Amino acid sequence: EQMQVFACVRGKVKLQVSDGKAFNEYVLSIPGIGVYVPPLHWVEIEAQEAGSALVYMSSGPYDPDEYIRDKDEWKRLVGV
Repeated sequence: EQMQVFACVRGKVKLQVSDGKAFNEYVLSIPGIGVYVPPLHWVEIEAQEAGSALVYMSSGPYDPDEYIRDKDEWKRLVGV
């Protein structure tokens, strides 16, 4: 249910984001530039440089029960 923003504050980080229909890839390397991710999107994160640092912001407090950690479960929820 939560909205998310990811920003790289050091180094370079690749985000792969999908809503089940479209797939986008972002390379974050400029501090202050981030990517907004709406609810029910699958996100994969990969550091592209050693020592990279990613900041994650959410629209609400952390709730471990809200996160979908199994890609097959996510696919069922979004109808893929």
